[in-house]
Amino acid sequence: MALNMELSTEVRVGNLVTNFEEYKQALKDEMDSRFNHLVVTDESLRECKDMLARLRKVEKQIREQYKSAKDEYCKPLELPKKQADELVEIVTQSIMHLDRQVKEIEEAQRAGRREAAMEVFAKECDTGGYSDEVVRFATGCLHWIVREQWANKTYTDARIREDSREALENIRTALSLFQGEFRAQMLARFRESGSVAQAAEYGTRLKAESIPVDSNTKQNTEIGIIAEPAPEPQEEFPRTEVLPSPENYLTGNGTDRKVCTGYFRVTGPRYQLMWLMDLANDWAGLNMEKLTAEDIKATADRLRAKENRNND
Repeated sequence: MALNMELSTEVRVGNLVTNFEEYKQALKDEMDSRFNHLVVTDESLRECKDMLARLRKVEKQIREQYKSAKDEYCKPLELPKKQADELVEIVTQSIMHLDRQVKEIEEAQRAGRREAAMEVFAKECDTGGYSDEVVRFATGCLHWIVREQWANKTYTDARIREDSREALENIRTALSLFQGEFRAQMLARFRESGSVAQAAEYGTRLKAESIPVDSNTKQNTEIGIIAEPAPEPQEEFPRTEVLPSPENYLTGNGTDRKVCTGYFRVTGPRYQLMWLMDLANDWAGLNMEKLTAEDIKATADRLRAKENRNND
């Protein structure tokens, strides 16, 4: 059988017969004696230009001689290359014949696993205690709910159920969280991206852009913090500068549940400051009071005065 055989090729290195050493020595001697120490003058300029042209011609002849020898030397390889291509073509036809069928069957199996995964997802929608609104909304989010891994052999039904619950819970959160004038736009953004955070930030930006701002007012207190316009170029995320520490400043390590008060000055793009307020109040359970600029200035002055007394 041909598959149990090996293609045998015997290579005999060809012989190149040249007068290289003799020609090299003669060439070196002539260059040293006639040209390497030659001084070009106005009187000898024409003659030297003729010599230069002749040297370039010799240089070109040497390069052409090498190329001619190489082409002649490699001619025996042309036949094995053609023969190898013919043998590869015979094997390639069989590979393509089998590979096409293997891929068709594997794709059919993956399609079956995708269908079974969708049944797991549908069952989770029916039995997971989700409202009709959540389930209807999910039908428009399948492009990010359904994962490519669901069609893999090693991806279990338990993991598919876990992915389904995570997506449905995010949808339930979005439907509950997004309210007000820009609810439709935020839900549309969430339906597209699957990210509650991105959709919330988008809604806050829309809200900020819809509120007129008095250009003569340097400090804007609509969102309850000092919001001075950030200088160009603006940073992508706000910077946070901690003012002098108040009496009950937060010092916990993650387990301390003591209610504390912190004072900050946040500088950044307007829409991000409003998004930060919404994030703190709606998601983190913090109470971010709507203080005026005068309130904040008075608080900062009081804290600085207290710190100065402590330092005295």
